[in-house]
Amino acid sequence: MISWAPQALKDLNEIVAYLEQFDEEVADAVESAILQQIEWLEQHSMAGSRVEGMPLDYKLGYAIKQKFKIYYRVKGVASIKVIMIRRSERLPPKPKDITKRDLT
Repeated sequence: MISWAPQALKDLNEIVAYLEQFDEEVADAVESAILQQIEWLEQHSMAGSRVEGMPLDYKLGYAIKQKFKIYYRVKGVASIKVIMIRRSERLPPKPKDITKRDLT
């Protein structure tokens, strides 16, 4: 099961809206690739990297050749909560920012 922090959905929508300004097909392909990776992470939840400074159930996955970071929390067997989606170029979020988003 995949659950979403409200901000994670906003992140995805902002990424897609930005790309749509330039190329709708690219925007659709990026959205699809991110969603496919999230579905894969649901089934392979422990495959993500550990998020420094966070409990072990917080993980980091990547989409599209590591261009996007997917921060998520393992909630159980085949169950994750997507907390944040960011471009890889951005600085890593502070642990308190991840936790804050997880509580929403």
